[in-house]
Amino acid sequence: MRRFYFTLLVILAAHLGVDSRKNRRNLDVNPTEKSDVQQSMRNKLLHSYSRDDPPLPERATEVRIGFFIQDILPNVERKSLEVNFFFRQLWHDPRLAFDEEELGDESIRLSHSGSIWRPDTFFKNNRYVRSKETPSPEFLLSINATGHVWYVQSLNGEFTCPTLGEDTEDGVHHCAIYVESFGYKTDRMSLDWLSSPVDVDVDLIMSKFVLKNIKKRNCTNRQSGSFACLKILLTLQPRDQRGTTS
Repeated sequence: MRRFYFTLLVILAAHLGVDSRKNRRNLDVNPTEKSDVQQSMRNKLLHSYSRDDPPLPERATEVRIGFFIQDILPNVERKSLEVNFFFRQLWHDPRLAFDEEELGDESIRLSHSGSIWRPDTFFKNNRYVRSKETPSPEFLLSINATGHVWYVQSLNGEFTCPTLGEDTEDGVHHCAIYVESFGYKTDRMSLDWLSSPVDVDVDLIMSKFVLKNIKKRNCTNRQSGSFACLKILLTLQPRDQRGTTS
């Protein structure tokens, strides 16, 4: 659990531009006072807010996504991958912008992900995707002064990979994870990649495969019709019986 929150804080700092020098002045503020200010600001922002409406009424909301892959468990019999990962999303909702001086350059944290509009992203080729809820829900939802929303979920999912275990011409297996918008067409919501689209835990090791490469692809208008679509392509190379790549 400590590792989960440490990872989220590092990711949050990188994408929301946290400046430790700016935040030094907040160290002397009473924690109870800071909590009251945060709650007051949340109430103010959400008072007349509609979570059912996309942020931008006249154009598409751009949602940038990324992955932090913690673990991959290939299942040859089921021709699938079980993956533990952080799913990261960033978008701009101008309705949630606020005066940064009121919070001393801090971001607003939300404890309920259903409080605001969220992208309706889903994983097209999943058999299941579960959010980690034990001992408490593992997600981070943060808003900065410009109205940029940073949403990170800790997920476990199984994704189909039809070629896994089959003989392939190049001796490797290409397994995809598709991300699409479920109901918003491209004129209402678009998908793009974060500046760091896919990160992998340095300790990730598979007993029978080696992760050789990860590529990102845009599959909008080719495989998803009029809905936004992105995918990552994981290339797995089998190990031989000695534990080396074949």
